Amino acid sequence: MSDKERIYQALKEKNYFESEKKDSLEVLEKATHLEDVIIQVERNCNVDNLLFQYDPVTRKLCRVTPRQEDVDLLNREAHYDVHPECKKRKCLSKAISITDFIKLLDFVFEPLAVYRVGEI
Repeated sequence: MSDKERIYQALKEKNYFESEKKDSLEVLEKATHLEDVIIQVERNCNVDNLLFQYDPVTRKLCRVTPRQEDVDLLNREAHYDVHPECKKRKCLSKAISITDFIKLLDFVFEPLAVYRVGEI
């Protein structure tokens, strides 16, 4: 199964596309490659909105900062006293494997949107 299909299945299992997110489903389905989209999630421990884009070279979802607020958040995170549980879960990582990202969708990340690259 491709990484794009794994992400699609994980979002589908969370019923993400059922609740007013038909536009995100369309964006993901029309994307030729997973790196053509940016996935926005909300981290439940402090309600930050994070943006991830797939890097096909490393096969990881990497944090991206297209807006100043995203850059500011990364700068703030550099000063966080990281709780050991956060390190273990990897929810503050700048690059997350597909498997770990899907695990985080189960209890830490709430998917918010799927955008085409350049749409944000």
